[in-house]
Amino acid sequence: MFNDRRFPLPPSGPRSCRESAGTDHDLGGPIAQPHRNSPSSLIARKIGESGPDFQLSVAQTRWRIQIKRADELTTELKKQCFEIFETNMKQIYLRSSDGYKPKEKKRELFHPNSRFLLVSTPHEATDLEVTSLIQGFLMWRFDFEDCLSPEEGLVEVAYCYEIQLKAETRGKGLGKVLMEILERIGSSWEMKKVMLTVQTENETAVKFYRSLGFFPDEISPSQVGQPEGEPKADYEILSKVVVKMSQSNVDIIT
Repeated sequence: MFNDRRFPLPPSGPRSCRESAGTDHDLGGPIAQPHRNSPSSLIARKIGESGPDFQLSVAQTRWRIQIKRADELTTELKKQCFEIFETNMKQIYLRSSDGYKPKEKKRELFHPNSRFLLVSTPHEATDLEVTSLIQGFLMWRFDFEDCLSPEEGLVEVAYCYEIQLKAETRGKGLGKVLMEILERIGSSWEMKKVMLTVQTENETAVKFYRSLGFFPDEISPSQVGQPEGEPKADYEILSKVVVKMSQSNVDIIT
């Protein structure tokens, strides 16, 4: 997984087994967007701005979405994010082959290359930085991932490290919309895939991703096979090819 300085957020407008390595190349230039007022265009123009970015309605519930870099998160927001993650995932990690390593997870989650979609409800506060309790988040990075084919080499991906919602927020279609937003961001930056890692024990998550069109990537353990004598991997690497998206029926309110 390579350092994503090649993909800086626009100025205004597996987790892999590999360590980060820098690259000085910068995309530069304007982002290609399907339509000036489409959700993907609106979202792309909002990336990197501070404060409440936009609202959207999902199943007759309005949500406030804010996009931030990890280094823009306050200590309180980091605490809230990690509490949601720990509530949802600690027991699953404790049963996994890697175990639960909170210090390592915090370093991964709040790495400088991490980007967040933070979810709150509009009535909670207009200043998310100060008092609002977030209801969930999606964390991703722009990365490179290997292909099995030497001809293809590395491909540019939007890698979803975490999507976590509070229990009372699930089952309302919000997770699906957050993943759609990530796909739109990936499309705006001309990424080839959206990728993620999921614990096979987490059957609810596996079913959710499959319903969105994610399937085992060619580099997933189930596809490349396990070395003889090693235990079966307890995770899958899923991916979905990024396509140019059309107008969504999600109501984006700027």
